[in-house]
Amino acid sequence: MAKGARVLAKSITVAKEKPAISKLRHAADIAVTEMLGIREGEEVLIVTNLEGEAFTVAREFYAAARSAGGKVVMMVQPEKTFEDLCERLVINAINDCPDIVLWLFSKGGGKDAYGITVGYVGRDGKKYNNPILRATLGDHRSRSIGGAFLNADIIERMVPIDYTEMRVIAHRLKEVLDKGREVHITAPAGTDLTLSVEGRDAKFEIGDAQMPGYFGNIPC
Repeated sequence: MAKGARVLAKSITVAKEKPAISKLRHAADIAVTEMLGIREGEEVLIVTNLEGEAFTVAREFYAAARSAGGKVVMMVQPEKTFEDLCERLVINAINDCPDIVLWLFSKGGGKDAYGITVGYVGRDGKKYNNPILRATLGDHRSRSIGGAFLNADIIERMVPIDYTEMRVIAHRLKEVLDKGREVHITAPAGTDLTLSVEGRDAKFEIGDAQMPGYFGNIPC
């Protein structure tokens, strides 16, 4: 190789390709930005368990929340059903009202004995049977999304969606239902159900957890 060619070769910087992120991490990034809108310095509590794929999902959400600037803490409790009791330390952490609570479980998160027997009274004067509902709906100090029976496939397929389009459609459906008196539901397998909705307000869950006071599911 000629001297000039060697110099030229040394001066060329070869850009290394960044490793492609997994589908699961991509979905977690979308949830963090499109649903939660995590801001720099916000406190994020993730509660999960090791069993199933819940911990795998939670790890990707941990990384995504950290990347978005969140101050993230992840707590791991034993796998719970909806009939088991949530761990006391987890309840205490939620009672501290972090900005965001993410609950990502293989089955359920357990219930709160105090919430069921006594109840938490929110700033709105209403009683709630667990601290997440009190911190979000009652006090409007936290916002929360999460899910039970989660696995990577559910998150990868159902979280990366067009949230703007979904919210537009949801508002249109709500208007139709609010004005309607009767709903008729049919399906190819034979479902044929008619029910009254007169005098009832439709509720939707549109994954807009960017402000305190929101409590919802993922996928929404």
